[in-house]
Amino acid sequence: MEKTSFRKWMIAKLLEVSADDKAQIENQLLKGLLQTSLWQNAKTIGITVSGGFEWETKSIIQAAWQSRKTVCVPKCLPQEKKLAFHRLTSFSELEKAHFNLLEPIPEVTETVSKNVIDLLLVPGIVFDKKGLSHRLWRWLLRSVLN
Repeated sequence: MEKTSFRKWMIAKLLEVSADDKAQIENQLLKGLLQTSLWQNAKTIGITVSGGFEWETKSIIQAAWQSRKTVCVPKCLPQEKKLAFHRLTSFSELEKAHFNLLEPIPEVTETVSKNVIDLLLVPGIVFDKKGLSHRLWRWLLRSVLN
């Protein structure tokens, strides 16, 4: 199965998960994340704001705020093929942007250097046994870490 077909198949499978099951899985994911040393030691978290069928991330963002962590969310810069991270202190600082994603409003949020992000939570539909596809990893290195 090629990548596009596999992605569509996986999205269809995710949409089949009941709301109750999805909430239970998301709660387990959150509890597991909060218990990791990576989370506990991180002062600044990089994360996307979920939408649609995606696994919900707003509870992770709220947990970070409750723990007095800095939350940074990406703003797509398509012409530059880069992401710029902005500090998020309220969900009211978001707007719908490219591909209907919720992104920070640049005029009301502070740009944050990617060098201060201690933990970057990367969304994805399907991962290989190593965790990330090699193409995604190269993109992350180029777009976020450089």
